[in-house]
Amino acid sequence: MSQQAKAGAKVVVVEPDPQLREWLKLHLLTEGFIVQATPDTERALEAVRREPPDFVILATDLPGGASFAFAAALRSSPRTTNLPLLFLVPAGDTVGSAQAMSIDPDAVLPKPLTRNMLLEAVNIRLYDSIGVTQLAVRTPNAMPRLSEVAEPAKGLLIESKEATVLQVVLRNLVTLARSLRGRTLEAILQRFFSESREVVARNGGWVVRMDATGFSALFEDGPNVDRNHCTRGIESALGTLLSARRVRQWASANLTDVFVPPLSIGCGVHTGTVIVSRISVNGSFAPSIAGQTVELAQRLDGRTKGLGWSVAASGGAAMLAGARFLYGRQASMTDTDHGTTIPIVEVLGFNPGMAKPGELGIMTETREAVLANTVLARLAGDVDPSATDKTVLFGAQRAIGEDRLPNLKDRRIARRLAQGSHVTTYVAVHVPRDREEVVKTVSLSEVPMEFANRYLEQYARLAELDQRNVASVFDVGRTDTIGYVALEWLPGGTLTEAIRRRGIPIGLALNHVAQMSLALDAFHALGMFHGALGPEHFRFRDSGVVVMADFNITARVLASLMPPGAQHAGDGAPLPDSAEGRRLDFKALGLMLCALLDAVPAGTQLTLATPALQIEKLLRLPIELSPLRPCLDGLLGIGSTTPFDRAEGVLVELLALREVFPFDMRSEGVEGTSTLP
Repeated sequence: MSQQAKAGAKVVVVEPDPQLREWLKLHLLTEGFIVQATPDTERALEAVRREPPDFVILATDLPGGASFAFAAALRSSPRTTNLPLLFLVPAGDTVGSAQAMSIDPDAVLPKPLTRNMLLEAVNIRLYDSIGVTQLAVRTPNAMPRLSEVAEPAKGLLIESKEATVLQVVLRNLVTLARSLRGRTLEAILQRFFSESREVVARNGGWVVRMDATGFSALFEDGPNVDRNHCTRGIESALGTLLSARRVRQWASANLTDVFVPPLSIGCGVHTGTVIVSRISVNGSFAPSIAGQTVELAQRLDGRTKGLGWSVAASGGAAMLAGARFLYGRQASMTDTDHGTTIPIVEVLGFNPGMAKPGELGIMTETREAVLANTVLARLAGDVDPSATDKTVLFGAQRAIGEDRLPNLKDRRIARRLAQGSHVTTYVAVHVPRDREEVVKTVSLSEVPMEFANRYLEQYARLAELDQRNVASVFDVGRTDTIGYVALEWLPGGTLTEAIRRRGIPIGLALNHVAQMSLALDAFHALGMFHGALGPEHFRFRDSGVVVMADFNITARVLASLMPPGAQHAGDGAPLPDSAEGRRLDFKALGLMLCALLDAVPAGTQLTLATPALQIEKLLRLPIELSPLRPCLDGLLGIGSTTPFDRAEGVLVELLALREVFPFDMRSEGVEGTSTLP
């Protein structure tokens, strides 16, 4: 087979894992391959017999030995006997590895794998099959690219994916160009972008666009199941800042210019739906990305420049990335094109508490790089080389009124957590008790006095409540300018994060449900209800106790101030009465139990507005969990069980299950399982 026939080479991928299958497909498509991906050998064999491809990637962990039966079928046919194969073998599968090596010792690739590993292996196998057997250095850079071999096939391919976009901007290119000779600037930029590309590749992403001002990179779910695409996107942003610092150190030591200005970098990370297109341009395939997610990631840098930040992540990306990173101030960004406002958060570095062996050193160096870059981010325009030292010494003056923190007796405000239209939330320290707290404030000059009165009154009622599954209200008061509420700080993460991690033992899930139902009973006993409850409103103490931490008081107070007949909750639905509100809260608890048990099909989203008949139709419990059905039915209000609106009904059903699923409703955890998922 000639090299000319290799442009737009056809590849059949047989991989049972849908996530890895899509990952393989994306990275092969972006290199100009025509890809057909399937989870089983039956469809793959039909495709191969209909039109033999140029290459086959075959997972060895297909059920029933189908992988090697498929390989035998290929080798036994005259049309496919010389078809190049690449076996993907799971780590630790010595039997599968031995079988694959017996077929072709040079065609075995272990899982998990990276983009570089995949493309290197594919190029080696593919080009060896056309006679290119002697390669001086078998690396992706040394391989001939498909676009260099021949003209790719014409056409357009568009896909829509859930992914994370990283936008990196070199903020002081003008200053660098004025301060450095042309060759020096070229050497610095080449080294910076080369190291940045390596950072992205190590984290399983790919650079879509790169020029002298910066680059865009895409991260989507792949074989690195221990880190989702949001985590890898933010990690790459921090790695880019570290690369900028190291490149300047290299330039100062190796280049002849007397002074090398620091590189000022801005990074924006956003997650959502991304449109990935592959278009034939001038004889080569040009991958590109588009959509609202890409636009917002690009706009994040401008917003963070105004805030004096180095790295900004959208609230959704930060939430999905979890506790691996340290976050700082919070703000918001308005998407005027779509009429929405998204929360954003400053990324300060890695969380040392999440360090793996040997990572503390790099985490410290990254933190220093972020701090140094943030000083540059606070400057107006490009950095002036002649004033760099003075600027670093004195910093930039904060705008009047920006991040002005309230002054409360005995409390030191540490940082702002959230900014709403009526309420601002801070993290504070109660100095006499050395206790971290959450402080919510309302400005008496900016909100109606009736709103402030009712808001503080509601929290004053909660302060009388002493129930371990409801967040403690320590203080409710006023100053001359604000009304404030001090609540318990809960550092253990949200129930949403626990659900996302999956793998929660059944006994622990039921323990959570018991604790949450007791919290609702105590809350309802005050004549209050939430009405829009979700797993994000429950948090964990360090001991593992589940705590109701949000009470939806702002929405209920606003609704109570509206004229009769015009009461509306935050989602536009009529505000329920007290009895209906209690019932809604327990229905929400049922939806959380469904999520804990993974009791609905993947991709299905149940909400409080989902009709009971639709919930009943979608509910899928494996036979071993069937004893839980009466409890679920009572919470969700389906089936023949009387709908629950008190903890008593839930606890009676759970007590009946203790012989089947042992757990202790009085304890924080379950014996034999971890306290937190």
